[in-house]
Amino acid sequence: MPAVQVLVTCLLAAHAADALTVPPSIRVLRPSAAAPSPVLVAAKASPAAPRNAQGIAVAWGVCGFLGILASAIKRLAPIAMQPFLQRDLSWLQWGFYGGSMGIFAYVEGYGAFQKKFSPLVVERAMTLKQSTSPVHIALAPFYSMGLMHATKKRKIVSWSVSMSVAMVVGIVKRLPCTWHHAATRPHTISSTTRPHHLHKHAHAPCAHAPCAPAPRHRTSASPHSSHALLPPSPASCMTADPWRSIVDAGVCTGLAWGAVSIVIIYARALAGTPPGVDPCLPSSS
Repeated sequence: MPAVQVLVTCLLAAHAADALTVPPSIRVLRPSAAAPSPVLVAAKASPAAPRNAQGIAVAWGVCGFLGILASAIKRLAPIAMQPFLQRDLSWLQWGFYGGSMGIFAYVEGYGAFQKKFSPLVVERAMTLKQSTSPVHIALAPFYSMGLMHATKKRKIVSWSVSMSVAMVVGIVKRLPCTWHHAATRPHTISSTTRPHHLHKHAHAPCAHAPCAPAPRHRTSASPHSSHALLPPSPASCMTADPWRSIVDAGVCTGLAWGAVSIVIIYARALAGTPPGVDPCLPSSS
């Protein structure tokens, strides 16, 4: 009997092992090593060549546009700096001065340039490396601004922004300047400041000979001369109305912010981090 029990136990164990064996029809088929996955094939594909901002054409496009901004700032900065030289603003006017700089810095500098226009200028300048048109390279600053060889929408926006900036600079440049009274007043001696010996005979006719007419312009005149008509010097002509200086300060701040943002974005592109915005090239490109 013990031998029979051992035999039965062995048969049951063999039957259980056969039941746990997976049939060949439902076995998992492993992929062959000769057929790699499409995902692995795509991952092993050669990556695209990295874009960079190196090159004379790219530098000409970016630096040329910076030169346009610098020219506008140069024309407006002397008037904007006059309050610091003359120190003739009231506390209220200083408040308007700071407010003008803050508004233009945020609206024009940060909103228009840094967030939108500056990355576009650098990105479009980088596309000049693949351009074969000599016209695009020669007019690289205007190409980078999107004024040419761009989508219709980009051209409309770029021309509108450029004309708006030029119009603002032109209007501000032609604002009337109210010179200080001492700057343009001729060097004449009034009756209150005239010395006594000149005041006594100020209107007495010449007894011996006709008086010779005084020259209209003198390079140097005596402080007691009543005929010295000197034109205002260039330094006095820079003493403008404080409100003109307030407006010029705001415009200069916005343009300077935009120029600095372009320099920073261009430096990052040279380091290997391009802006990554749409250059808005036409569909044919």
